[in-house]
Amino acid sequence: MSDDGARIRPLVARGVLDAGLAAHVSILLDAGVPLTLVSPVGNLTTLVADAFASSLRINGTRSDSDVIDVASDHGFEWLADPVGIGCLDPRAGTAARPSGAMLLRIRQLFDGLDPQVARTALRALSRGHRAIVEARSIDLASLFDALRASPVRLPEDDLHQLGVVLQFDATSLVAGHLLHPTTGSSRRAPTLLVTRDAGSGAWDDFAWAALPHFAERSRLSQQQYDRVHRARTVLLEGSAGS
Repeated sequence: MSDDGARIRPLVARGVLDAGLAAHVSILLDAGVPLTLVSPVGNLTTLVADAFASSLRINGTRSDSDVIDVASDHGFEWLADPVGIGCLDPRAGTAARPSGAMLLRIRQLFDGLDPQVARTALRALSRGHRAIVEARSIDLASLFDALRASPVRLPEDDLHQLGVVLQFDATSLVAGHLLHPTTGSSRRAPTLLVTRDAGSGAWDDFAWAALPHFAERSRLSQQQYDRVHRARTVLLEGSAGS
């Protein structure tokens, strides 16, 4: 992690995130799996997005030039073969960059971002681009419904490119899912990673069931993945109170 998780640890200490899940997310994000954050309110998702963005390695290092903020006037200069995903902006593709060379910050999909820009940015995830996406939504099902509908009208296969989806309320994580890209005609249902028990406030961890998927998406053996995950979990929880 490029900043040793310095901005994630306080979120763990405050109970916003679970250290083990945060470690999974950081490994997957390093490997290019998108992170999507949803909440009825936007402040917390932005705080979490900033924390993970600061911890991401891109080609072993990070600089401000590696982060591409997608706003309503965005021209997609970095996008190779824009016509292939329906982007006809004349600026698109004029300075194409490899998919692993940057991080897309797609902020608040439904709060002022031009729907066509949102559609193109989300369709670009199928090309392997790293991204952190924020959306004002109640849960995963509501997010899918909003993206399917006008004016975004995101194709069904592209919905499943949103990577890890973390759902928050106003104070902390509520649920997490791993989405699986469509392969051929097969569409796998999202894998539940964690839910918060409404009574106790504790998290019920189901991420163990997704470990083979985590390892595959990270291009690691399961044994390698387990070692990396243990080290990152210790990093995020061992100094969480500092």
